[in-house]
Amino acid sequence: METNTQQYKHKYIAEILQAIHLGMDTFMYNLVHHSPYEIILYCWITKCYQKQIPTDQAIQQIYKARNMYLLGATADGYQGSGVRRNKLSCVSTPCPK
Repeated sequence: METNTQQYKHKYIAEILQAIHLGMDTFMYNLVHHSPYEIILYCWITKCYQKQIPTDQAIQQIYKARNMYLLGATADGYQGSGVRRNKLSCVSTPCPK
């Protein structure tokens, strides 16, 4: 049972990484070496997986969250595009260090 869960989680992560144009090997190498960007992405992916959000919806939310993270958000939570942080259910906040 545990093996099937891990295989499904691996497939889920692989699909999301492929969609955001990151290789699994490079992503895992950087994750193990505590690269902040990969740590945050992994936390977001894990949150989406735990909330059982479909991969296509998770990819959209991660795209939006990544843009907000890279561009920075204003104090009231709005981004230049008008996207509000709390609308991104699985990636509303990055994981703590």
